[in-house]
Amino acid sequence: KGRNVRSATFTPDLAWAVAGDEAGAVRIFDLAKGERIKGDWPLLQRSFTDLGVTADKKYIVAADDEGLVKVGDVEKREKVAEVKSHKAGVRALVVSPAGDTFVTISNDREVTAWSLKEFKGEKIAEVRTWALPAAINGAAYTPDGKSIVTANADGTAFVLELP
Repeated sequence: KGRNVRSATFTPDLAWAVAGDEAGAVRIFDLAKGERIKGDWPLLQRSFTDLGVTADKKYIVAADDEGLVKVGDVEKREKVAEVKSHKAGVRALVVSPAGDTFVTISNDREVTAWSLKEFKGEKIAEVRTWALPAAINGAAYTPDGKSIVTANADGTAFVLELP
């Protein structure tokens, strides 16, 4: 069906493309075979703001515009954890190169790092939050995964070190 795709990403090895649509469904495509892997996966109940996938292709991390973040197990096609991350909603998220953390960027100038190593029940453990003096347009992990670099609306960039 012709649902509007709201977010898309690739796995680091470029084997898969992953897309999230306006109805909250995930679609995974095997790029070498040129075909979808299984059918639609309804991970969110709302439209995607952003999504990411771990390098080992075990988890998909998805966020909606109200700040709800869910981690889904790709093999089982089920949610394993979730958190209401930011009161002002999630603007973007980025998964670390090692797949052990991810960061969310809020609409209220916060960056929060979350753990993908362990879940407390179905809750995602917060690693650290930074409040920045400017709106954040984007972020990226350094290749070693120990820091996050932000691109800010006022022309600045910050290097945020993970604990």
